[in-house]
Amino acid sequence: MTKADREKFLQSCDLVRGIMPKEVIQKQQTFFDDVIVTDQKKTRYQKLRFVLKYPPLAENPDGDPMAKQSARFTVSRYMNGEKKGEPIIFLNKRTLKNDVMIKSYQDAKITNTAKMLQLQMLVQLKATENFTKFRGAIFVTRMEFIFKVSKNAPKYMINDLKEGRMIYFKETKPDLDNLEKMVWDAMQAEKAEKDIVNAMTGLVYDNDAQIVSKNGVFKRWGIVPGLIIEMEGYI
Repeated sequence: MTKADREKFLQSCDLVRGIMPKEVIQKQQTFFDDVIVTDQKKTRYQKLRFVLKYPPLAENPDGDPMAKQSARFTVSRYMNGEKKGEPIIFLNKRTLKNDVMIKSYQDAKITNTAKMLQLQMLVQLKATENFTKFRGAIFVTRMEFIFKVSKNAPKYMINDLKEGRMIYFKETKPDLDNLEKMVWDAMQAEKAEKDIVNAMTGLVYDNDAQIVSKNGVFKRWGIVPGLIIEMEGYI
């Protein structure tokens, strides 16, 4: 935590200082002083940066960022045996009647894209010196979803993007929340393909609940599509 973060927190406490015991305020002061010293030594704190590409698909030839869709549902069926292809029937203990078993699934293009993101993360993490999985609070300081600008866009817009003079935000779908969800799930990957790595538990962190703050998260147009993520936190 930086000095600026510490000062902001303490300022937020000003509103309740009148009812806070002095010893509590002193403990807060001591705690944040200790955190700053520790951070400066870089023994508990690290910064991480990813630059990722989305695989071009038939439905997404430009390789634009993809959003995680809501789960789909289908009837579970027997995979082999005499009942192969038939729906799986079970006794519903609540209604005491036979019900058809339903299972949820994600579209193949979504799962394949997530695996490609995981692979890129793994390669970049292996090239990161002294990387340690985040064990504590994580702060996302930058997250840019970049969509390829259309060839039919105004020339001034394309030139601005090439020269880096302007940022043009993408105000249409997909939703930002769904774009983020795929990335967070990929970072939390419980298991990747066996030919990539054996049982990879928590690629970047154990649970995306560790993300306590997000700044600079947006979607925009660009010349080269992809994703840039910068995050920092406690290890």
